[in-house]
This record gives sequence, C-alpha cells and structure tokens, in this order.
Amino acid sequence: MDGGSRSGSAFRTEQMAAFLQYHLVVRPAAMVYARAGIGVGLSRDVVPDRTAAGLAAAGGVGIEFRFLPNLFLAPELYYRNTDLSVSGTSMRVQSVGLQLGLIYY
Repeated sequence: MDGGSRSGSAFRTEQMAAFLQYHLVVRPAAMVYARAGIGVGLSRDVVPDRTAAGLAAAGGVGIEFRFLPNLFLAPELYYRNTDLSVSGTSMRVQSVGLQLGLIYY
C-alpha cells in the first residue's frame, strides 16, 4: 500500500503483484538481489465512492544481510507504477522508496 498527500489532500493506492526474484551475488554474509513483479492496482481515491483498478508493475534492488543462519535483514530500493481507471477517469501513480524487510529462508 502506498500513500501520499499533495496540496492538502491525501491519496492512497494498493498494489497486489506476483514477483520474480533473482540473486545477482551470493555470499555467506550478504546477497544482492533484483526483483520485478506485475499485478493489479486498486484505489478508492480517484473518483469518490468508486474503486479504480488497473495494471500495476514494480521492481527493486536490495541486499540481504545474514544475521542468523536462516534470517536476513534486507533493505530494498523499490519503484512502483500503477495505471488506474474508473468511470472515464484515469490516473498514473508512481512511487519510489526504501523498505526494510525481514526474510526467513
């Protein structure tokens, strides 16, 4: 879920996507990975009382730091794009951010 505010109004969008992840570098203490996904974006903030939907895509690059045998801390720089449409109104929502994940293999 992403959100933000501009000019005093808030906007929120949800994204459900399936991802593929590939480890570019694998070492015992850390692993560098890239991931990409495609799915569906939803928002109730495009047109009042209607749910906008559309194609969503996302990608990211991160590093998994091992701190227990099967447990990793993973900061990731991500990009998300969603094209929303409802009732003849369309909107593109893009976001870039940094997220922190806790991963167990």
